[in-house]
Amino acid sequence: MGRGGETNPYMIARSALIKVMFAKAKSKKFKLTVQDSVKIIKKIEEEVIQKHNLTDKVEILKKALELFNSNVDKYLKV
Repeated sequence: MGRGGETNPYMIARSALIKVMFAKAKSKKFKLTVQDSVKIIKKIEEEVIQKHNLTDKVEILKKALELFNSNVDKYLKV
């Protein structure tokens, strides 16, 4: 697992979301920790599940990425 050979679509999507979060945080000079990123992801996933009534984990993460990108400042202020 890890090491670039990941095949689980959920983990690939989650990894992509985390990379985007760290890139956005860095560009905004915000210090983001791994613990913070996990909290943010859980918060966004809950919002997506409530708003869109999704059950597929990959679809939830896709929507979470859209939501995060549309309102970066809101989520980086954990």
